[in-house]
Amino acid sequence: MDSFLEHRPEYLDVGKALIAAELIVCERETALFRRDGKSWYEYLFNELSTNFCDFEKNQLSILTFNYDRSLEHYLLTSLQNSYDKSIEECAEKLSKIPIIHLHGDLGALPALERHQSRPYCKRRLKSAAGGARKVPH
Repeated sequence: MDSFLEHRPEYLDVGKALIAAELIVCERETALFRRDGKSWYEYLFNELSTNFCDFEKNQLSILTFNYDRSLEHYLLTSLQNSYDKSIEECAEKLSKIPIIHLHGDLGALPALERHQSRPYCKRRLKSAAGGARKVPH
């Protein structure tokens, strides 16, 4: 889809809406927080685990072709639950680890950005489609 939209910009708006429509229905916490030992999100969080004060010292940057915000939601929720800190404190720590969506995203999580944000698991297509933007090369 991304390749098609790159060469056919006249379909960009409808393409973004279709991408968002397909992806926002996949935002389910039950899919993220399973305990079967097969989640790479869980593995990553465990590898990043340290005391809360030093969390942002992790030497990590993430480049992803994915539009979804599941990684950000997983890390934010895991920080809250692991350290018993406020969402604001956890968002501050998580914001120090760059997560770059190369083709765009479905909008930021409200705790991470106040503009163009949409809560995880909320099915508002219009706001999600607006965030699924193509990042220029």
